[in-house]
Amino acid sequence: MDKENKYGTKEVQYALLLLLKNMDAFFIKNKIPYSLDSGTLLGAVRHNGFIPWDDDIDIIIDRDTYDRLCSLDFRGTGLRMERDLWIDRIKFSNDYIAGIKSRQNPTIDVFILDNAPDNKYFRKLCDLLICFVQGMIKPKPKYDRFSIRYKLLSFIAYNLGLLMKRDTKVRLYHLIATCCRNKKTQYKTCYFYEFNEIGKVFNSDVFIRTEKHLFEDSEFSIISQYDEYLTTLYGDWHTPPPESERKPLHLAV
Repeated sequence: MDKENKYGTKEVQYALLLLLKNMDAFFIKNKIPYSLDSGTLLGAVRHNGFIPWDDDIDIIIDRDTYDRLCSLDFRGTGLRMERDLWIDRIKFSNDYIAGIKSRQNPTIDVFILDNAPDNKYFRKLCDLLICFVQGMIKPKPKYDRFSIRYKLLSFIAYNLGLLMKRDTKVRLYHLIATCCRNKKTQYKTCYFYEFNEIGKVFNSDVFIRTEKHLFEDSEFSIISQYDEYLTTLYGDWHTPPPESERKPLHLAV
């Protein structure tokens, strides 16, 4: 945790930890299995808590669990789940957030684990379609940061997306993501990351077991084979990035 507020994340991390505790209790009560994910998982196993410059929380659940989560009643829990673009996020309910002092509404990103096609060409096609639909859902992109190829693809995707309702685009997104739902595949993937993380696959058994791990002053669920998973995501995850790259993603500090 950024206890000295070196990166300006101290306030939001305290609020995020409270949000995570509330979510964990709600998930345990309703038998919703999950694992900390991405930077939050990395923080758990490398720092026993937040990466000091991190300013959100990520979890991952499988597709069946996600469907059950969507059917739960959040009323009276102090929590709500809402969709932002193609990602579902858990936040404090509006009446609860009034008592939380933070520059942003603390957010838990809910990522979904889906079966990935075993055929590498079909898998690449699904990855391409997902990235294209992301471009349809996103607000108007800033083309100056793309290559000519991606400028063209982003332009086509964005303008095609203008012809469709948001709910229709999200349904299409989930339809592509669940194309192998009823098949037993060798690989798992998450189609809900940003486009630069799309295409990373994991052996199906990497998510079978979870365990409790220290995170700040509490313990939360993480996948037992976190080393294999984090290596696929980040390569050498043991070594922190250089100081110049240690910046929060969402806070203006």
